Amino acid sequence: MVFNKLIKKIRNKLPENRARIIIITVLADTDYVHQAFELGCEAYAAKPIDTDKLIEVMSKLGITKND
Repeated sequence: MVFNKLIKKIRNKLPENRARIIIITVLADTDYVHQAFELGCEAYAAKPIDTDKLIEVMSKLGITKND
């Protein structure tokens, strides 16, 4: 799968604290999700995306500011 190569490249180029990875996909396969987390994904969402929940996850990861 393409995501595994992408996550590995991101993790090799940037320290973990500089790159937060959220996988957004149409796949809801638990093996897929498990593999993504093993590679360093910090959050996972299946489409269609609930924007409010995505913003909440991003906030928890320190990606957005709570105003």
